[in-house]
Amino acid sequence: MVRNVIFILLAFFLVSCSGITTRHGYIPSEAELSTLEVGETTTEDVLDNIGNPAFVNEEYGKTWVYIETKQFNRGIRKAETTERNVVVLSFEEDDSLANVETLGLENGRTVRFTQRVTKTYEGRLSVIQQILRSFGNFGSGALIAPAERQFEN
Repeated sequence: MVRNVIFILLAFFLVSCSGITTRHGYIPSEAELSTLEVGETTTEDVLDNIGNPAFVNEEYGKTWVYIETKQFNRGIRKAETTERNVVVLSFEEDDSLANVETLGLENGRTVRFTQRVTKTYEGRLSVIQQILRSFGNFGSGALIAPAERQFEN
């Protein structure tokens, strides 16, 4: 009996250390990408044929990004990214496709995040306490439009 319990515990221990591979995100297949024609395909066509991107960047021109990541996790160790594929679609001002770019894990770079925390300047109050405290700091005059207030005098 004790031998069986030890065997079962050992089996659970060994199974918990096995690796797990997970995929996150979505990138279009090669067949879907082959349907895209630079200068001809529009954003509407891309939405209909491929779907929504992971995110859209319009700061430096319209760019749509599709991302897929494959990670391997074993036990309590930190997950290791084994594969990352990124498809970047750039569009012209008239919403026609300008460029299709495929990137991999080797094209990426590590971004170091800062550990800084935004400080609150209301003494030792938390952000939630400051928000709740601000509800009583204005009167009914604040609800009147500025154009109406100038004629009250």
